[in-house]
Amino acid sequence: MWPSIATPPKEPASPSAGPSVPYVRIIGRRAPGLVLATGVLMLVATSAGAGAPPPPGPPPPVLPGLAGSGPIPTPAAVAAALSGPLADPGLGGPTHLTVIDAISGHVLLDRLGSTPAIPASTLKLLTAAAALTILGPQTRLRTRVFVAGADVYLVGGGDPTISTQPAVAGYPTPADLNVLARLVARDHPVIGQVVAAGSQYGGPDEAPGWSPSYLADGEVARVRSLLVDEAKLRPGLGPSIRSLDPLLAAAQSFQVALTAAGAKTGPAMVGAVPKSAKLFASLASPPVSALVERMLNYSDDDVAEGLGRQIAVRLGKPATFDGVASALLTAAKRLGLLAPAHIADASGLSRVNAIAPAMLTKLLRDASQGHPVQLRGLAAALPIAGFSGTLAIRFSGSAAGGVGRVRAKTGWLNGAAGLAGFVTTADGRLLIFAALAPAPIRYAGEHALDQIAATLATCGCR
Repeated sequence: MWPSIATPPKEPASPSAGPSVPYVRIIGRRAPGLVLATGVLMLVATSAGAGAPPPPGPPPPVLPGLAGSGPIPTPAAVAAALSGPLADPGLGGPTHLTVIDAISGHVLLDRLGSTPAIPASTLKLLTAAAALTILGPQTRLRTRVFVAGADVYLVGGGDPTISTQPAVAGYPTPADLNVLARLVARDHPVIGQVVAAGSQYGGPDEAPGWSPSYLADGEVARVRSLLVDEAKLRPGLGPSIRSLDPLLAAAQSFQVALTAAGAKTGPAMVGAVPKSAKLFASLASPPVSALVERMLNYSDDDVAEGLGRQIAVRLGKPATFDGVASALLTAAKRLGLLAPAHIADASGLSRVNAIAPAMLTKLLRDASQGHPVQLRGLAAALPIAGFSGTLAIRFSGSAAGGVGRVRAKTGWLNGAAGLAGFVTTADGRLLIFAALAPAPIRYAGEHALDQIAATLATCGCR
């Protein structure tokens, strides 16, 4: 088994530190545009061409920060303010809710907060924390190319974001398979077989509690350590049916890229790397911190399940859904998150997942305090109400008071809605909340949760 994780020299780990770029190593020779570093030839493929204008500077601060220290609300006032929103029929029944003060940790409202409920995609908060603390924010996942005779082998290292598509403005820039293809085609213009190898992961394709429609409808790809364009039959940002064989699809994508780069190739197939094969080059993913940002901001299920497998591998667990569940519970215990929980996957797609809101609020408070330090960037990776990610078009109408004042992870499954994150009150106090509801209708449930957070944003509650 080839190593699945490599940690090259430190790179920017946040948007404020600079754009993410593909990071490529070529082994054994010097070529134009390459620089020698620690005995390994490296090419950094930039995301902008020569003469491109410099990226714009950071926007002016228009959103509340995460260090609000205004007057603390009282529990009685919080309970009174939320009595109406918690009676909203859109919630579908009793809502599990915890609200705490970010600075002191004092509990301001606990309504079934220690009782586990279906978290949906708010579970990704735990996956994010585990990835940051177990793998490390700066770690990059490497995709490698080996050569044996005329045959070329593409070996997955767990990067779920490898792409053949033009980079989309934003952060992070995914690893570009075309870069590897051009390097291989330059030195190997005539290629025999194009082979994909990524069988490092095992177990069933579906987690317990997954709907059969998830794979059939393309909600998520089959989890493999080699995934190109998310195994979509029509690559791009929109939804698409996924390939039934992600490894074969990866080999075919690499074959197309090699042909476009000028190489003549034989058939694409799935296989194992022979012991005689020599490492030719490798391509690094964005850092784990950037993968976490993508996962949280856009609720990316493929990234979540990919990171879950890498966490399991790092902890010596099987690279299966059961191994992922065990690894996430181990990570939770290490972080002091001791509330009862049942975990079946890393994305929150399973209906048998169950965690307590109090676990989520403790995790978020620890992140806001930088304990441990690897969690420091988690809060900034969350969507902002009315501005970004899965909250870009949320918080409308009666919930508009939360726009720009709420940063939270969303969650939705049929009959289960969740929202967990930070809110700055009208008096400038930073609060943390987690709400899980048995909502039967998506729009009504999400709006009801938005209303809870917006009420906290517009209420001094003293």
